[in-house]
Amino acid sequence: MPAKSSSQTKTRLPWWGVAAFWIGLALAVIWLLGALKSILLPFVAGTLLAYLLDPWVDHLEKRRWRRSSATAVVLGGVFTLFVLAMVLILPPLVEQLGNFVAALPEMVDKIRQLMDEPLQQAMDKIRATGYVGVSKQLGTAISSQGTKIAAVMTEMVGGLWHSGLAFLNILSLLLITPLVAFYFLRDWDVMKAKLDELLPRRHADTVRRLMHESDYVLSGFIRGQMNVCLILGVYYALALTIAGLPYALLIGLVAGFLAFIPYIGTATGLLTGMAVAWFHAHNWQYVAVVACIFGAAQLVEGNFLTPRIVGEKVGLHPVWVMFGMLAGGALLGLVGVLIAVPTAAVIGVLVRFAIAQYKQSQLYLGEGRRG
Repeated sequence: MPAKSSSQTKTRLPWWGVAAFWIGLALAVIWLLGALKSILLPFVAGTLLAYLLDPWVDHLEKRRWRRSSATAVVLGGVFTLFVLAMVLILPPLVEQLGNFVAALPEMVDKIRQLMDEPLQQAMDKIRATGYVGVSKQLGTAISSQGTKIAAVMTEMVGGLWHSGLAFLNILSLLLITPLVAFYFLRDWDVMKAKLDELLPRRHADTVRRLMHESDYVLSGFIRGQMNVCLILGVYYALALTIAGLPYALLIGLVAGFLAFIPYIGTATGLLTGMAVAWFHAHNWQYVAVVACIFGAAQLVEGNFLTPRIVGEKVGLHPVWVMFGMLAGGALLGLVGVLIAVPTAAVIGVLVRFAIAQYKQSQLYLGEGRRG
């Protein structure tokens, strides 16, 4: 038999070479994201928008629409609704935001005065017990931590502004995001097919299964949670407006939007609403009404909305989601917040797969050879 030529000879990398390749590729991607984070926002937003709208385009395509026409109709409808919502909501929202910012210093001062007396009484009781040193250390620690928290919040707000909310980035969001979403939506199936061709043939079925599980978790969480946030935002805004709370639209919509981050939306809306209620009426019953509005929403969300709309099988624990968003925001700013949930979903699927493989291995079962 003729010997195989060197061009026909297939070289096979050892396992450590394959692992080094994928680790190096992951590190290169992370570095590239960090280096380009200032321009990535519209592209990430457009990609996420295309992912969310893909089922609608697929539905029209099954009805024998051309992919380009279905994409144009779906995107046009979404942006028409967005513009109408901005026209109706933006003017009163901007007015309430301006009034709230103007009243904020006085509100903070009133709340500080309200808290000074009970804190002073507590410090006096500590001193009366003879633990003077403890009281001084406690006061110093509270002051130090308060300064650190204020500094971190200022840095986060400044980072969000410079990375995602500056004028040029808003302009790029409005201009580039629709274009990115259109081309991704139009070519979504083609890109999926090209990606499938690049999968290693030996592990293609496993990779497809993991990708399908990731898509199930991600679509279930994001689409479901967006519906929950919309329902909660509308409910908060209407209920607080009926209760006569100042800045009700602003507080309600912000609380509903932040409900995407577990616990953060509720805590932000509840504390802000109670503070505004006290500042406005100086009546604890009025504060209790606002607290009941948020408490009722949490009961309905926890027992009905989230189980029915999001589902309990998505496998994304609230603490894991919250950690992912905070870590993404710390590393990449607003871009990191946007990609945090997709990344957390994929990591969760991979971790569950690794645990399943481990439980089937000899290391776990203890069925190795005996000498």
